[in-house]
Amino acid sequence: MFKDFLVSTPDEKGKITTQTRKTQAGKTVYVLYEIGRTYNAAKKYNIPHRVVIGKADPNDPEKMYPNEKYFEHFPQTVEKVEPIEENSLRSCALEIGSFIVIDKIIKHYKLDKIASAWFGRDPASFWT
Repeated sequence: MFKDFLVSTPDEKGKITTQTRKTQAGKTVYVLYEIGRTYNAAKKYNIPHRVVIGKADPNDPEKMYPNEKYFEHFPQTVEKVEPIEENSLRSCALEIGSFIVIDKIIKHYKLDKIASAWFGRDPASFWT
């Protein structure tokens, strides 16, 4: 999962590449970090091994949204994090998901009726 803050794209010469992929929302540019190479003797060339370390910011190509792999390979940059001014980039479905699960549990086990019997008031006011 990509973080909701920006960091500077690392300046590792020859190790950082980008890859553009088409998505439903348009084009997304991923930042990849080369962690090694394997030489293929039969074909006589190196095969790079890369991991995605983040997503490029569409407004500023020098910045990126990091993921967990970024902090594995660049632990020294943890304190250089820049917060985003905008709201969270999470889906509203993710934000309401926990509420729906808790509401289903309350209704399934009839906890609202149990609580109203114990506390003697409207169960809706108890849960809010």
